[in-house]
Amino acid sequence: MKILFLVPYPLNEAPSQRFRFEQYFQELLREGHSFEVRSFLTAENWQSFYQSGQILTKTLSLIRGSFSRCAALIEAIKYDFIFIHR
Repeated sequence: MKILFLVPYPLNEAPSQRFRFEQYFQELLREGHSFEVRSFLTAENWQSFYQSGQILTKTLSLIRGSFSRCAALIEAIKYDFIFIHR
């Protein structure tokens, strides 16, 4: 089964993701499933959100994430299952 994970944060950054699904990635692979993770924010963008100022960087990050998400939705037809993490 091909699984697409649509998530808001980069991997290994948010406790909500680790608790809900990241901890099961190895088990999914052992069971013969393949998956891809598409995060809304990149690791670099994620770090900028914790710094004061940088409004342009943050705005561009949100725009980039929106375009990335639209592209992922177009490609979603290739997957058997889509997991959307709030």
